[in-house]
Amino acid sequence: MSEEFIREVDEDLRHQQLATFWKSYGKYIIATAVAIVLFVAGSQGYKKYTESKYLEVADQYTKALENIQSGNQQQALAALKALADQDVEGYKVLSAMQRAAIHLNNGEKTLAVGILENLSKSSGVSDFYKDLASLQAATILMDEATYEETTARLEPLLERGNEMRYLARELLAMSAIQNGDTEKAKVLLRELSEDLETPEQVKFRANQLLTVIE
Repeated sequence: MSEEFIREVDEDLRHQQLATFWKSYGKYIIATAVAIVLFVAGSQGYKKYTESKYLEVADQYTKALENIQSGNQQQALAALKALADQDVEGYKVLSAMQRAAIHLNNGEKTLAVGILENLSKSSGVSDFYKDLASLQAATILMDEATYEETTARLEPLLERGNEMRYLARELLAMSAIQNGDTEKAKVLLRELSEDLETPEQVKFRANQLLTVIE
C-alpha cells in the first residue's frame, strides 16, 4: 500500500470528521444565540409594555409557531411579518429569525439572508440583535463564501467588548477550514482555547476541532 494512498485516506477521514463536527456543533452556535434572545425578549418586554400587551404579542408569536408546526407556512409567515410592526424588540427579532428559518428550510437561502441583513441594518433594533443577525447570515453563507467575505461580514463582531466576538471567531475558524487554510484556523482556535474569557462551550468545541486538524 503506497504512502500516497495512505495520505489520501487519512485526508478523507479528516474531512469526514470536520463535516461531522460542524453538523454536530455548528448549529449550536445559533441555538444558543436564539435562547439569549428569548430571555432578553421577556425581560425587556415587561419593561416596555403592560403585562396584557406583552402577553398579546407573545400569544401572536405562539400561534405563528403553531402554524409552522402544522405546516401552514404562508399563514406563519404572515403572522410573523405582522409582529415586525409591534414595538417589542425581542419578538421583532424572533419573528425575523423564524421567517429566515422557514425560507432556509425551503431552500430559499437568498430570502433568508435578506431578512437577516435587513434586521442587522434596522434602526429600531439594538446592536446586540443586529450582531446576532449578522452572525446568523454569515453562518448560512459559510459553505459558499470565501474567508475574506466571511471576515468582512464578521469584522464588526470581532472587536473587543462585543458580546458575539467568541462565536464570531469560532465561525471564522470554520470558514478558514472550509477554504483550505488550516494554519489560520489553528491560530484562531488556539486563541479561543487559551483566552481565559472564552465561554466554556466555545472553548470545548475549539479544543475538539483542534484535535481533528492538528
